[in-house]
Amino acid sequence: KEGVTWTFVSSGSFGVRYAPAGSIFDVAGSSAFPESKYTKRLVAFLASKVSEAFLGLINPTLNYQVGNISALPVDKDLLERIGNENCSALIDISKKDWDSYEESWDFKKHPLLSMNGEKGCSIENLYQRLEQEWETVIRKTNELEVENNFEFIKEYGLQNDFSPNIKEEDITLRCNPVH
Repeated sequence: KEGVTWTFVSSGSFGVRYAPAGSIFDVAGSSAFPESKYTKRLVAFLASKVSEAFLGLINPTLNYQVGNISALPVDKDLLERIGNENCSALIDISKKDWDSYEESWDFKKHPLLSMNGEKGCSIENLYQRLEQEWETVIRKTNELEVENNFEFIKEYGLQNDFSPNIKEEDITLRCNPVH
């Protein structure tokens, strides 16, 4: 089944990922298996500033166990009100980024080799175009993350307590040079 997985131990921020059907997991990456229509929305919630704040209150340690996640105040009604488009777009961006590196089972070739250059186009010019593409992806990711944060902040009535904005260095795509 498709699911949601998170890192058991983290010295940084809480790390959550979408796990497509056929994925495997163990104690180092616990998982939850909500109804299919809620899976990506739950990923978005767990990646939000609201979830991060709640987790900090529930469990101020470095370990994130199943009980910590199940104690979060989230339910189907809340997830129903959150759009699925941003969630899916962010997961697609993340997968494409991951697949650009040899560690991915779906790796085909480095993105630089996928750049279509005109005859006589230098590697330097191709790399500059690739960097521009990465900047566009990072901006789009930031925009989508801010929209998701805004929705969850609004749903919990926390507009006076949280800003939906995120720092560029908090975007955990591998193509992000400041991460």
